[in-house]
Amino acid sequence: MKGIEYYQKVIKIDQQDRVVWYIMGLAYYNLGNYLKAIEHYEKAIGVDPQYIDAWFNMGVTFYDMGNHHKAINCYEKVVKIDPQDDGAWHFMGLAYGKLGNYQKAIECYEKAVGINPQNSKAWYDMGKEYGNLEKYQKAIEYYEKAVEINPEYSDAFYNLGFTYFQLANYQKAVENYEKAVAITPKDNDAWHNMGLAYGKLGNYQKALECFKEKVNILPQDSESWYFLGVGYACLGNYQKELECYKKAVEINPKNKNAWYALGLVFSSLKKFQEAIKFLNMALAIDPQFKDAITTLEEIKQKMEQNMD
Repeated sequence: MKGIEYYQKVIKIDQQDRVVWYIMGLAYYNLGNYLKAIEHYEKAIGVDPQYIDAWFNMGVTFYDMGNHHKAINCYEKVVKIDPQDDGAWHFMGLAYGKLGNYQKAIECYEKAVGINPQNSKAWYDMGKEYGNLEKYQKAIEYYEKAVEINPEYSDAFYNLGFTYFQLANYQKAVENYEKAVAITPKDNDAWHNMGLAYGKLGNYQKALECFKEKVNILPQDSESWYFLGVGYACLGNYQKELECYKKAVEINPKNKNAWYALGLVFSSLKKFQEAIKFLNMALAIDPQFKDAITTLEEIKQKMEQNMD
């Protein structure tokens, strides 16, 4: 605030100093006071309507406020003044993407990379929009361009893995998730998805190792323990499977999938009363849980048959 107070004194001396208005806008933005930031950017633009930095940062502020239409208006002002501003084209694409206008977003990214072919983030974001359009081969093409420019682009490798998974190319998915975690070892989502891909390949031991990594990163995450339990189930280690499901519901008693999984395990052990208890816990969370309803009915039928 001391910096702002200083500039407030300066601006009283010269109300036409666009740079001071702009700097005050930046200061308010950094404090999270977006409305004040916009007010001061507008003051800077009032002094100089061609002030690109003020237009651009006002666009960033509107974007962060979730007002994507106004953000686009600001970026359009920038590219009208300087059509070669690749950053403005890129950020305009981000705003269109937030509005769900993926094709328009792609057009903006194409402008950005046409001006600056080394803008790896714009290539990456273009890949994301093609993914949103379910044009996965195109998405892969642009993600690969991003990692060609920036070989340490962990998010791009992650999205390559995700896209290959969507195409059921699980081996390529694994390869790219491995690259993602090599760069960002604490990327729990990459470990999780790599575990799913290994599962699809039938390599349950590797899947289990991935789920263990996720648990190590997020030891208080109920879903992580649930999937670790699934990993043990695939290897037939039912004792460990049970321990994981119990840990999952201990952390989050609302984890219906873990309660359901406990019900399945006890049903397979023919401990039907315990199974019913756990299935009812799942149904108390989601009364429309079809799998739990079906399993519960099957158990009751078995119990009736045993009585006969």
